[in-house]
Amino acid sequence: MKNKLFIIPLLLLSMSLSAQNLDTHKKMFQNAIQLKDASSAIIAAQYIIAQEGWASTYVDSLAVLYYSAGNMVSCLAICEKILSQNPNRLDVLEVKGKSLLAQNRLFEAIEPYEKLFKSTNDISYGYTLAKLQYSGKRLMEALVTVNNALEIKTPEGKADVKVVEPTDNRGGTQSVVVKAALHNLRGLVVYDLNPKNNQIPLACFEEALKLEPAYALAKQNKETLTIVEDAQKNPPASKEEKKEDKKDPQKEKKGKN
Repeated sequence: MKNKLFIIPLLLLSMSLSAQNLDTHKKMFQNAIQLKDASSAIIAAQYIIAQEGWASTYVDSLAVLYYSAGNMVSCLAICEKILSQNPNRLDVLEVKGKSLLAQNRLFEAIEPYEKLFKSTNDISYGYTLAKLQYSGKRLMEALVTVNNALEIKTPEGKADVKVVEPTDNRGGTQSVVVKAALHNLRGLVVYDLNPKNNQIPLACFEEALKLEPAYALAKQNKETLTIVEDAQKNPPASKEEKKEDKKDPQKEKKGKN
């Protein structure tokens, strides 16, 4: 009986110390966030989760911290764990998608962006999804996604959504209206589906340039396709035609004489 009475205070003391430690680590986490110290924040979050379990609200924060720190493998592992319990967490789906993109796992990134676009009808998700489908040669799916995204109207009073696009192969970028980027992508998809028909892709690039006259990628695509079209209309002469065009100077002289 005495032993039992002795154990109870020890348990209460242990629980009190554990609660104090938990509070301390939560304060450490907040301080680390304020100081932008990702490493310390990750350690504090790990301790809190070890105490509170995977139902802790700090699990989401840990996933974002891993992403910010560039640890995409750990970020993805946490996202998968959260989504296994709640597959409809759109915020976690977005972090998962971004993590896969950062690892260049483009094919795997299609699945979270499909869910995001279907659930939100957000034009920026639609553009990302269409680009992923295009890069994976899923051309018909990409075309459907582009067409659906282009039908989305910008709410009144809100600015057009913009995306960052490359301007060259040296790392240059520019911000363009997402609908211009969608028209440019549509041109690429349509051309790949039917390379013999240049008119529709050209119209798509021109539509992109109407929305963004300085859009470098659309300009390059239009110029390239115009050169291709000119070459198709005026193919180079064959060897036989070149031979026929060449005249023998000696024969011409004899003919004159």
